[in-house]
Amino acid sequence: MSWLVYVILSIIFFTILTLLQRKLAVDSEHPRAMSSAFNLIGGGLVLIFFLLTNDLQHLTLPHTFLPWILVLAAVASYGLFERGRFLVAKLLNASLFAMILNITTVVTVVCSIVFLGEKITAFTIFGITCILVSLFLATYKK
Repeated sequence: MSWLVYVILSIIFFTILTLLQRKLAVDSEHPRAMSSAFNLIGGGLVLIFFLLTNDLQHLTLPHTFLPWILVLAAVASYGLFERGRFLVAKLLNASLFAMILNITTVVTVVCSIVFLGEKITAFTIFGITCILVSLFLATYKK
């Protein structure tokens, strides 16, 4: 699939995630528990997808200590990020929250250009510009 399809799917799924997360954050009396349940369900779905699509016979795990420490640090950082995102979802209205979180797509495209050597095209610049302009308009109107 083209990267454009992945970007569009990313925006659609992040918008659905944002709306669902906003609904859960506002209606929940216990945002920590809801955030944990939300992430456990997501992690379970990823695990199922991983088990169904990968060749587990060639799976190797690191034998040194440092990669496991880095994985634990990444998990802890992501947990803190999700906790913060649930708190922000509770404070902002859903439309503004969804628009602001779509900056993730821009960061992903920029990181793929910087770290993976993706080529910058006029279409890429146009897409990034559209997302940034929509973010500016959404926050400016508020």
